Order: sequence, then structure tokens, then C-alpha cells
Amino acid sequence: MKRELHDSFLRAAALLTVLPAALLPLRNPDLFWHLHAGTWIAAHRALPRVDSFSFTAAGKPWVDFEWLSQLLFVLARALGGPTGLWGLKALLVVAIAAALNRALRRAGSGATARALLLSLWACGALLYADLRPDLFSVLGLALLLGEPERPAAAGSAGAYFAAFALWASLHAGFAFGLLALAVRALVLAARGRRETVRSAAALAICSAAGTLATPYGTGPYRVLLAHGAAAAELSRYILEWRPIALRHPLEALFWLKLLIVVVSVASAARAAPRRQADFPWELAVVALALAAAAQRHGRLVSYFDAAFVVCAAALWRWARPRPRMLWRAAPCAWLALDAAFLVWFCRGLAWTAPVDDALVIPSAARFLDAQQPVFAPLRVYNRWEWGGYLGWRLRPWYRVYDDGRYLFHEYLVAAENAEATPELWQTFLDDERLDGAVVRSLDAWRPSTKIYPDGSRRVFARPWYSDYMPRQRWALVYWDDRALIFVRRNAVPAGWLAAHEYRWLKPKDEAAFREGLRLGEIPAGPLATEAARHRRETGPSAPVWRGPDELDRRDVGRPR
Repeated sequence: MKRELHDSFLRAAALLTVLPAALLPLRNPDLFWHLHAGTWIAAHRALPRVDSFSFTAAGKPWVDFEWLSQLLFVLARALGGPTGLWGLKALLVVAIAAALNRALRRAGSGATARALLLSLWACGALLYADLRPDLFSVLGLALLLGEPERPAAAGSAGAYFAAFALWASLHAGFAFGLLALAVRALVLAARGRRETVRSAAALAICSAAGTLATPYGTGPYRVLLAHGAAAAELSRYILEWRPIALRHPLEALFWLKLLIVVVSVASAARAAPRRQADFPWELAVVALALAAAAQRHGRLVSYFDAAFVVCAAALWRWARPRPRMLWRAAPCAWLALDAAFLVWFCRGLAWTAPVDDALVIPSAARFLDAQQPVFAPLRVYNRWEWGGYLGWRLRPWYRVYDDGRYLFHEYLVAAENAEATPELWQTFLDDERLDGAVVRSLDAWRPSTKIYPDGSRRVFARPWYSDYMPRQRWALVYWDDRALIFVRRNAVPAGWLAAHEYRWLKPKDEAAFREGLRLGEIPAGPLATEAARHRRETGPSAPVWRGPDELDRRDVGRPR
């Protein structure tokens, strides 16, 4: 009885630690360009073949290999708004957990072991359990890992063909499903199981053929090759593209999991032939291959995590002898450690809404929309993480510089390199023929020397944009705590610029501002006018998730 209560407590506690991965608010800026693409597909009843969302890549061929995911995102939003999107994410995370639970049951794990392994998986999933098309691929891999080794039934080849055709329309992670099938066929061949190797090879071939039966044909493969070629350079600028290191506790957990697999494989290699035959080579090889991919591209750790828990269950069954005292102590120690980590990880997250709006700029978007006649003809730079939101929120008139799609890899590299110095930044703006810029409001300052009439000097810490966006060429026309909007002086009407430029009231320039007030260099009347305008422009804005088709003109305050 006491043992049953102990196991029940472990299962309940373990399953509770799975909930944060499912319930985390949405915080993925790429979601907005997925919504933009899905809305375009629904409106045109066709798939995009060229880019029409930007001015930088306009007309460039675009393989939108995640089109089916995007339509599902749009449907979820239509049914439930942001809560619908959050619900879809939670549903996908729960579905992955259910698929892994099925795979663990097939691997012979008991209820308590399954709950603990799902807790281990969910801990790693915290970093990627967001509404991304990747979740469909992790779900597909989890379902595949639960399939037993058996000859193909009459309809299996057709089912795999259709499943991989569907998978290839949801996300390019189908490549890892093909990897798992190929490894299965090779392991069976190495074991000499001729009765099953042919069926396994046939399933792998049919699945590969299914990935070609999509509207884009070989397009997803071409995109995968392009991603692989650009991964090393892009990893310098995009955090989730970086190789796994030790920057985060969950990355240390990855190395511990990998060590378990490596040590197990090494033990199996030295074991007797009969013991080697019982070793779960298929799962171990798949896990090692996915670990190698994750070491190059950290975002791929989600696939390794799914494969690891199934592999760990199989390794536990294979291991002899089993350390009983360790097994009794380890679950409680793990749950205590995981609970402490979850408290630390979730302490700063906004749990009051289904979406965390910290990565978007609704007030700045409202200003741009209100000034559409001025900004529509301009080539305006934006950070990649804001491009998806701006393109979706300001459709159809706004054209982005970059929105995070693979089409803009070269532009991302150019922009990030240009930020090194003010001179490089100005050259970048000129070479790209940019008329405006939506940039971050950074806590960064640069020294600036003020010369007084008596010849004395004083050094002030001025905000970074005083050098990067010099006032002689660029005018600040909007600012808040997240974004600054500049326009090139000769690119907009003089009358409009006179009415919208912030000459005196500027962000994060307090020291120079106070000195200007002390010396009487800042006129009281224009300053009061700018302050009143700033309050109007940065006041309560339209909801983050409201699109142009749902906006009332009163929300954007467009002048008549």
C-alpha cells in the first residue's frame, strides 16, 4: 500500500511538471509572418510562389513549405483569437506527450517510469514549446518512434506515403522522420533480418516519395540545403541557431542526456554478442544522429529530446544490473530539482494573457498606420523580429525589410554587421536606399562633447542614435520604450516633418536635456507641444492581436 501511494505521488508530481510546457504564453515573433502567409493563402486560395510581403525580396521565388501549418494557425485564430492560438499550441504539446507515452508503453515502461520520462522531456521542451510549425514535426517523430518493427501490411505503404506528404506540407522536419526510417532499415539489415528489412526499406522509400507529392515538389529539400549552407553564419546572429553550449541549464541537461546514450553505446559495443543483439541500436543511433544535428543547430534539440526519452526507456530495460537504490532516490531528486528549475524559469513570464506582447510594437505600428500616406512609398528598415508583426498588422500596404523568413538571410547578416559602427550603419542605410528605420530603443550611450561660449567643454553620455542616426540627415518622428522611428529628411514632405519631428523631447537623453533646460536652449512652447503629441501617440493602443481587417479607424487616430 505504501509503495502504491509512493508511485501515485510520483506520477502526479511528474505529470504536473509537464503542464508549464503546454501552458506557457505564446512568445514567438515568427508566428506573425506565419499568420500573414496563412491569411494571404486563405484570401487568394493559392500558395505563394514569390515574395510579396517585402520590398527587399519582392518577386523572389519563395517555397512556403509550412503552408498547411499556417492555415491551421489562421483557423485557430479565427475560432478563438489569441486564446485559440494558445490552445492550439497547448494541444500540440499534449499530443506530443501522448505520442511519447504511447512509444514508452511499447518500450515496456511502467506508468511511473513513463510519467518521470515525460517530465524529463517537458523540462527540455520549455525552450521550444511555442506555436511553431516545428511542433508538428516533433509530433510526427514521436508517433514514428512508437511504431513497432513489423512487416508492412497491405495498406502501410500508402499510409506512410500520405502521412509524409502531409508532414512535408506542415514543416521540413519530415527529414528527421526519413532519417529514423532509414536507420531502422539499416539496423535490420545489419541484424540480418531479411524478412523485415525489405518492408522497412519499402516504407522508407514510399515515405520519401510522399514528401515529393506536395505543391512545391523538391522545394522543401532545396530550402533545407540552403538552411544548412547558411547555418554557420546565421548562428552568429540568431540565438536559437547557435550550437548547443552551456549558456543555459537546459543545455547542460542536453549534454547529460547525450552522455547517457554514448556510455550505453560504448557498453553495448563491449558486451557479449547476445547482449549486443538485445541493445536498442535503432533508437540509440537515431538519438546520436539528432544530437549531432542539435550540436550544430541548437533549435533541433527538440527532436533529440523526443528520441532520447524513448531511447532511455529501452536502455533501462537493457541495462543489467539495475541500481535499485539509485532508482528509488533518483525520481524524488529529479522532481525536486525540476520544480525548483520551473519556478526559476517561469518567474519572469507574463501569465496574465495567452500571448506575451514583449516582442511586438503595437504603439509604433499604430503610428505607422495613422501615417500611411507618408510611409507607404518609403523603404523602411525594420528589425527581423518585428517584421512579421508589422507586415501582418499593417497589411496590405506595408512592405517589410525583413520578417525572419529564409529569404532574408543575406539581409540579416548585412544589417547585423552594419551595427558595429556609426559609419558602417550609415553606409548600410545609403547602400540599401532606405528612407526610414524602425529600430530598438536601446540602453546604450556614447560620449559627446559640448563646447560652451567661453571655450569650456563638457562630456555628456548621449543615446546611441545621436551618432548612428545623425540629426543632419535623419529626423526622429516617433518613440516609445521599445521602438524609435526615423525618416530621412529629404524623403518626406517638409510640412509633415515639421509637425512630427521630435527636436527637443527625445528618449534616454536626460543629461543633455537637463543641461539644455538650464541654459534656456529648449523653448517651453515647442517642448510642451511635443510632450502632448507624445502622450497621444503612445497612449492606449489597439490590441496587439487585432489585424487591419478588424481595426476601427478610431483605434489608429488617422487625421482627416
